Amino acid sequence: MTQTNFLPARRQGNIWETEVGNFELPIDYTNDTGEIMIRQEGLKLEATTDSPVFIHSRRFLGREYLYCLKTASGKEIHPRTIADIPLPIGARVQVSVPGDTVKVFPQ
Repeated sequence: MTQTNFLPARRQGNIWETEVGNFELPIDYTNDTGEIMIRQEGLKLEATTDSPVFIHSRRFLGREYLYCLKTASGKEIHPRTIADIPLPIGARVQVSVPGDTVKVFPQ
């Protein structure tokens, strides 16, 4: 079963800004605010030193890891990644998402 993450977002043209990054979506929306929906397996993580997002916890699921990330505002985001190289708890991470996997729910 696929699970999802929801992030509040503000639109600037075709760019939707969230606290974990910006997403360019080709569909033209008229609303300036909404929520971005991203599947757990759609989130990509990369270790960095200058991100406000960090790994709060990690759970091994066999072939995957389920991470709990915390944002600067305290929001939790849950990505699932392949269990090839685990990232350590406490590590700062940059979050990215392929644009075609992001869905917007305008408000």
